Amino acid sequence: MSSEQATNARVPIVWLVNEGGHDYTSLEKFGRVMPFTRGSVNPFNLDRQMVHLGPRLQSASEDDYVAVSGLPILNALVVVMWLAKFPKINLLQWSMKKEEYVPIVLMKAAIERMANESGKPAD
Repeated sequence: MSSEQATNARVPIVWLVNEGGHDYTSLEKFGRVMPFTRGSVNPFNLDRQMVHLGPRLQSASEDDYVAVSGLPILNALVVVMWLAKFPKINLLQWSMKKEEYVPIVLMKAAIERMANESGKPAD
């Protein structure tokens, strides 16, 4: 990489699904932390959340991270919207055992393949 490319290299963003008052400084080793939402979020007003998330996603890059936090339905919405835009998502999941965020990569193609696989039904 040339020095010009290194200077122009984009620092990854860690998109925090919901900033809820916890200490998120350990996320900074993955990039600059930016919240999608802050504080209390209405889990029954998902249309409004999509309107709010859409413009934020326009600033995102495929190489950014999404840190799982807050309401499960809000995390699910972010993952679905992210995978509608990009072929993969770099999730950061808190590990109680390791006491740190652990990266998990989900590939859209693998999810689609598994969802459409015509194997035996699960019990």
